[in-house]
Amino acid sequence: MDDFLHECIAILNRCSNINDEQLLLKAFELALEDKSESPSILFSLLALVLVSSPKEDVAAVTAYQTKSAITVYFTKNDLSEGAIQHVNDLAKLVRNTALDQKVNLKEFYKRFFKIVLPYCQGKIFRRLDEMRKRLDSTKRGDDFVLSTFDDLLGIYQGLRSDPNAPEQPKGNADKEAIRLSVSNNLYEGLCDVLKSVKIEATSDLFNISADTFVPLAAHAYIVGYASINTVIARSSASLVPLMRSFQKVGDYFRCATGLFRATTDSVTSRRLFAELTVVPVHSVPPIERTMKEDWMHVLRVIWFRQTGHLLPITKGQWLAKNTHGMALYQKHPKQKFVAHAELTLMTAVVDEYHRTPTVVGVSKACCGFCTAFVDGVNQYREKTNSSTWHMPGSHGNCYVCQFPSVSEKSLVAGMAHLQEYLESKIVDLIRESIPLYQTETPPPQWSNPEESHPPNGSNFPFFG
Repeated sequence: MDDFLHECIAILNRCSNINDEQLLLKAFELALEDKSESPSILFSLLALVLVSSPKEDVAAVTAYQTKSAITVYFTKNDLSEGAIQHVNDLAKLVRNTALDQKVNLKEFYKRFFKIVLPYCQGKIFRRLDEMRKRLDSTKRGDDFVLSTFDDLLGIYQGLRSDPNAPEQPKGNADKEAIRLSVSNNLYEGLCDVLKSVKIEATSDLFNISADTFVPLAAHAYIVGYASINTVIARSSASLVPLMRSFQKVGDYFRCATGLFRATTDSVTSRRLFAELTVVPVHSVPPIERTMKEDWMHVLRVIWFRQTGHLLPITKGQWLAKNTHGMALYQKHPKQKFVAHAELTLMTAVVDEYHRTPTVVGVSKACCGFCTAFVDGVNQYREKTNSSTWHMPGSHGNCYVCQFPSVSEKSLVAGMAHLQEYLESKIVDLIRESIPLYQTETPPPQWSNPEESHPPNGSNFPFFG
């Protein structure tokens, strides 16, 4: 990737508008699609349990099945030997479970979290701590915005006595809430489970044991993925962070449950998982670049390349719209460009292992660049009726990332589409910087001064 593209990425990263509230709502709605049978859900949950650090730690997973075995490929933004050993431990657990029919779900939870809790401690603790803080959150007496535990509990209690409230369960979380209710009432179950989560979250979260974590995560899953939450989110957006915190803790319970059921589903699945093989795809080292000061040159080139016209704004007009972003750009001239796990995995699977596209699970939603790359690859492949990649949803952010080096034709098409996406986003930012009073018009049509308005030179006598 050349220096010019690095400049483009850094400028877009600093100046693109990010609406945190909209992103959170989008992530919440995507997560509410509780498609327990979809392999993409399980793949993304498996990627999650490969993440150990609270921040900047992303994993990607995919798998291929033959008549005799299953092969899993995995990577991380920074794949370490410890992470590889962690995956090997999980693979051994799966193989043993496939071979031992005496292992039930409760026993699997115990063995699974004995491996996962120590490795993922930093990430899990952060999620647990965030959930507990939101559970304990209070507000001023004059604040009527619904945002706290008591507010959510009050909504569930109101729905319990509302004859018009939906009663039919729409997903697995709803069914589980009904099972835990004495009267088989969905909203009574949600009230009881929500109150249980608050009590269970008072334990020592940083040193939490599997025996304590499993019921807490199970109850967080039920509350977080209740179908009525979609309706609540639309009318009370301030409750989304609380409900989303339940989902994030409950995802570990979902992962363990999904993995056990996939392994033990049938005689065939047990036979395949007994021969499970895991293949690490080594991460690409990050690249450090020092950004150039002439960022206006980048804007001029991109604008001309995309429109065929000269840049319609001045440096001052760009800065007036992007003051904060450019201040950060100039404050941090040295940038580290990290290769994202999902692109590293995709390109290695195709270029090195010669596999066809399949489902890829990622521990978090994909960025705008990765999504654009996959879209470009899939568009190329669709033209020849070839298989396409299936990825998790995208939050649309544009991070300072490193683009992959590729050779296969569909991957090259993906890179071209990604670059077009990058340039079009910068063009959008330039358009937003054009002052409202400024319009682009054709050159003014001047009259011919010698014909329409000839100069009256005879009014001025000459010297002779």
